[in-house]
Amino acid sequence: MNATPSKTFKATATRPLPGTLITAGICAASLLTAVAVLLAQGPPPILLAGLALFAFSLWPAISLLKQVLAFPKLQVDQTGMTVSAQSHEWRILWQHVTQVAVVPMDGLSNHGWLVVWPKEGSAKPPPRRHFPEWHPDLAAIKFCDLDLLGASRPEALETIKNAAGPLWTETPPPTP
Repeated sequence: MNATPSKTFKATATRPLPGTLITAGICAASLLTAVAVLLAQGPPPILLAGLALFAFSLWPAISLLKQVLAFPKLQVDQTGMTVSAQSHEWRILWQHVTQVAVVPMDGLSNHGWLVVWPKEGSAKPPPRRHFPEWHPDLAAIKFCDLDLLGASRPEALETIKNAAGPLWTETPPPTP
């Protein structure tokens, strides 16, 4: 594509999933219960139960905190794009793409996904809870949520447009 220098954009916010928030609430309640039991220092069986509850709640709470604070990064260069979060990385080369566009999120006109339509036979990202994700309804890859880039969103869009060149489209193809 075009001679675009490599540029990395780091998200400034995350959107935790509702399940993550519910699990975080359960972990917080468990931790508070365990601490209350430990502070009350009741009979030894209750103390042991409180310590066990605290121990079993601490690991998921730390894991959830890491997930919520995992800010994705988007790297764009003349050969393709890479998105990474939580030690997961996925790259697509421009030569494996037919189109790139911003698609509104589920009826929200001010929010958009960077979407990539891969060529037939190109690799699709493995299923996971992080970006990117294959969407058969679009026959495309939702590469990343551009709103997470915050103030750097306009610069990121301009960099992607320049790097993608003729692959960039303002009007995404219709869904199949």
